Amino acid sequence: MQTNTLATWNNLATNMPATWAGGRGAKLTTKAADEIMQKTHLATIHEQGRALLAYTALENTMMLSEMERTCYKVAPFGEERYQQIVNAYAASAAMKIARW
Repeated sequence: MQTNTLATWNNLATNMPATWAGGRGAKLTTKAADEIMQKTHLATIHEQGRALLAYTALENTMMLSEMERTCYKVAPFGEERYQQIVNAYAASAAMKIARW
């Protein structure tokens, strides 16, 4: 696997513009290629986690908004409180996603 990784990165380096990767035809060591692959993999996992958090927050906010509408129909005088609860959840979720 390391040989394939190294070959892939060296192939990319050979075909990139001279201003990238230390110049045209620059070769990567196995260690450098593995480090790049590891960082890329971790960045991908990080973004997937963030997307899952955003998806879940949107889904939950949608559900809470629908519940807010139902609560308003049953007890309209609580409208401001229902909005505050849903807004607090949405704001908290947005901050968590931003910090992720």
